[in-house]
Amino acid sequence: MLSILQGATTVKAAPGLGMGGQVVSDLVTALPKNCFHVSFDNLFSSLALAEELTRRGLACTGTVRANRTGDCPIFDTKTMEKKARGSYDFKADNEKGMIMTRWNDNNVVTLLSNKYGVEPLGTASRWSKKEGQRVAVPQPNVVKHYNSTMGGVDRLDQNVGLYRCGINSKKWWWPILLYLKPKAEKKKVTYRKTRKINSDTLRKLIVDSNVTEKVPSKETVHDKVEIFNETVEAVLDLLAPVKTKNVPIRPNSHWYTDELRTLKQERRCAERKWRKSRLETHRQIYVYAKNKVNDMLVKTEWQLYRRLHESAIFPKDQLAVRREIANIWLKQAPVNSRTGRKGGKYAALDKRVPPHVRFDGNSHFIEKTE
Repeated sequence: MLSILQGATTVKAAPGLGMGGQVVSDLVTALPKNCFHVSFDNLFSSLALAEELTRRGLACTGTVRANRTGDCPIFDTKTMEKKARGSYDFKADNEKGMIMTRWNDNNVVTLLSNKYGVEPLGTASRWSKKEGQRVAVPQPNVVKHYNSTMGGVDRLDQNVGLYRCGINSKKWWWPILLYLKPKAEKKKVTYRKTRKINSDTLRKLIVDSNVTEKVPSKETVHDKVEIFNETVEAVLDLLAPVKTKNVPIRPNSHWYTDELRTLKQERRCAERKWRKSRLETHRQIYVYAKNKVNDMLVKTEWQLYRRLHESAIFPKDQLAVRREIANIWLKQAPVNSRTGRKGGKYAALDKRVPPHVRFDGNSHFIEKTE
């Protein structure tokens, strides 16, 4: 559900909730009871909002500002700051079914929930300046669940900033539609953290497994290989267990080809080899591979836009494609010594520009000179 904030008339009046509480109350109107858990930050949360959501049969968790705790007899912020890191205090209201927790981490944070409390108490890894290493700090259960649900708005803002279409319009509703980015598809990926495996420990575990004694002499080569693979897999499960994570599926650009993917892999291998050895020979190999990738990238972009230009029907579409092609070659042109800009009649073109293309950096015009 989407609610566009337009002042006091945006949401229905809900006395005692405030503007932030009214927004949350209006957004969760259509949610059924005992099915959803709502999380929000201290801009929206209050005791009145938690009571309202509890009355509707919705679970909620959120941070609370220090001046919105009401008459709750919990330790104040100054008292908690004097306590050790990881200290916490909580108060529960059994009649209303709510619990308020105050935890001292980098800063003192207060949370309000009608579902989660302090138990079971967990731990959080934090850096200790006094000990010079990371230490385990007690962490209430409500903090763990709140951290698992936060960050959605920040991630949306990040995606909008990176991928939003730049269209200027006088219509007020166009920016809203452009900010609505569809949810990216995800796929499950299994992996092992093999880089952290100590080779000596791996060798010792394989030797101690007595894999040679497990293989009967009458077994075939295929059976022996299968037994060895099972042993090695069991050892890897101890040192680097298989983990699963969800990664977004990002479609490639239209000019991204298999040849370009192969060249980028070769460039990455050459870069790793040079950074490891720091030899001049390996650096030259890396520079050569990098230039090949850049050349192929410009070539594939040029071929794509040339096809689009040839298939364009309307002159307006052709002009848009020409501007994109001009931007491609403008990136490759050297800097003008007089103006400090790329391109122009005083700057020579890059050697990678095809000979049948004439480029004018001032007018952004491209034509064939066959």
